[in-house]
Amino acid sequence: MILVTGGLGFIGSHIALSLMAHGQEVIIVDNLSNATLQTLERLEYISGMYVPFVKIDIRNTPALNKVFEQYSVEAVIHTAGFKSIEESVLKPLEYYNDNVSCIMSLLRAMQRTGIRTLIHLSSLAVYGQSSLILTEDLPFNYSYPNPYVKSQQMTEEIIRDTALTDSEWKIAILRLCNIAGAFEHGVLGEFVA
Repeated sequence: MILVTGGLGFIGSHIALSLMAHGQEVIIVDNLSNATLQTLERLEYISGMYVPFVKIDIRNTPALNKVFEQYSVEAVIHTAGFKSIEESVLKPLEYYNDNVSCIMSLLRAMQRTGIRTLIHLSSLAVYGQSSLILTEDLPFNYSYPNPYVKSQQMTEEIIRDTALTDSEWKIAILRLCNIAGAFEHGVLGEFVA
């Protein structure tokens, strides 16, 4: 079973749907700060399957531990977090608290339960203002003045440091850019008329 954090958000719901279409069992956790239960209904409608869902804030490590104990989770796809560059300038503490605390809690719960497979969805914004030529080993522009970007950079550094302490971790960081669109029938995702 694969746990999808932020699984009722735009990216998380599409990932969950794709996993189910490929025969994977998923469990979704989401605190509904940027999502609604209507998305869960749509996932079940499209897939024709029951989708286990737990409403929690993954910063609540004891609650997250219970999810890992209750379900046979083998891997995690982490899509939860705040994502607005503009809003982060107005609410920097909220962005640092949400994005950095989420990964800390998630990694602690995974470590405690022996789950060592993680896919973290990050952002191309981690490069800050860089050239158009981007590579995985390009250094981050840490002077880029934006709390969202800095919180994503910190998150990636925390993941890297954690992986260095235990060779059993299997981690991939995917850096995304400007995700948009909808499910082929318009039932899930953005609907543009």
